[in-house]
Amino acid sequence: DAAQDTDEYRNYWANADALDANSAASKGVRQKLVARSRYEVGNNAYVDGMVQTLANYTVGVGPKLRMQTKSKGFNAMVEAEWKKWTKAVKLRRKLWAMAHAKMSDGESFAVLKSNPGVKHAVKLDLSVIETEQVSTPYLDIGIEGYIDGVRFDEYGNPIWYDILPYHPGAQWYHTQWQADQVPARFVLHWYAMRRGGQHRGIPELR
Repeated sequence: DAAQDTDEYRNYWANADALDANSAASKGVRQKLVARSRYEVGNNAYVDGMVQTLANYTVGVGPKLRMQTKSKGFNAMVEAEWKKWTKAVKLRRKLWAMAHAKMSDGESFAVLKSNPGVKHAVKLDLSVIETEQVSTPYLDIGIEGYIDGVRFDEYGNPIWYDILPYHPGAQWYHTQWQADQVPARFVLHWYAMRRGGQHRGIPELR
C-alpha cells in the first residue's frame, strides 16, 4: 500500500522527497523548526518540564574525573585540580545548556578557547553558542563538501565550522557579516545523527 499512488494516499505522501540528509536539514528548514520548537518549550509547561528533566538526567551534577595511575597522591592532586577547573569555568551549567539545546534546537555547539578571565591556572574554557551562530553567509550553491556552517573532507569529517561573531538575532549583528573559520578540533558539536552523511541536527520536538 505504501508504494501506491491512489487518491486516498495522495495528500499523505505529498511532502515525501528523496533529498539527502544535509539537504533535508537545510538552513531554511532548520530555522523554522528551531523557532517553532523554542516557542513550544517557552509556552508549554509540560514540554518545558520534559526538556529540563532530560537535561537534568543527562548532565546530573556534572562530570567527575577519575585518575587511575599507580600514584594515589598524584591521582588525588589531579582530581582536585579538575574539580576546581570545572567550577571556575562553570562546566556543569554549560553542559546543561547544551543538553537542553540538543533537544529543543536539535544540536548544540561549544568552542574551546583560552579565557584569561578563568580563575584557574588552566585558562581553557568552553564558549557555548546557539545553532544560528554556526552559519555561512553567502554560501554559493553546489560547492562539494560544503554546507551551511560546515566544511568537511571527502570522508565526511568536518574540517572547520563557520561561526559568526554574534548571534543573527542580536541587536548589533548587522555590524559583523563575516564568519570565523574555526578548526573542527576546537568545536564541540552535539546532535543525533539519524542518517548517513548528516552534519546538522534538527529539533527533537519536531
